[in-house]
Amino acid sequence: MTLDARRLPAWKLVVFGNQFAERGAVAEALDLYHRAIEVGADDALLYNTVARAFEQVLHEAYNDLGNALHASGQSADAHAAYEAAIRLAPRNGSYYRNYVQAKRVRPGDPLLAIMEQLAQDTDRTPPEDRTQLHFALGLALTEAGEREPPAGGRRR
Repeated sequence: MTLDARRLPAWKLVVFGNQFAERGAVAEALDLYHRAIEVGADDALLYNTVARAFEQVLHEAYNDLGNALHASGQSADAHAAYEAAIRLAPRNGSYYRNYVQAKRVRPGDPLLAIMEQLAQDTDRTPPEDRTQLHFALGLALTEAGEREPPAGGRRR
C-alpha cells in the first residue's frame, strides 16, 4: 500500500480536529472535519472516520448543552439535550448521571430498568460507565422513594 500524498492533508485535518475535540473546542473541531471532507472528497475511509468523529463530538455537545441549560434553569430543554446524548451514546454512564441529577425520576420509570441493565452488563459497559450508572441509579431510586432496584434487577 502506498501513501497518496494528496490525501495526507485531509488526514492531518482529522487529527487536528480530534485534538480540538478532546480539548472541548467543538466548533473548531467541526470546522476541521468539514475541511477534511472537502480536501479528501474521494476517500471513503476518511468519510467513515470523520462520521465517527462527528458522532463523538455530537453526543458530547448534547451533554454539555444539557449541563449549560440545567445550570441556567432551563430544565425541560436540559432533559431533551441529555436524552439526545443518551440516544447517541447509550452506554455512557455520565449522561445518565447528569440526566438524573437534573430530573426527578418517578417510580416505575423505564429509565430505572435500563440503567440497571447497563450497570450489570460487565461485558459491554466499561467500568467507569458502570460506576456512573450505579451512582445515577442510586440517586434515581432514592429520589423515586424506591428501596429496591427495578424488577429483575440485582442488589449489590
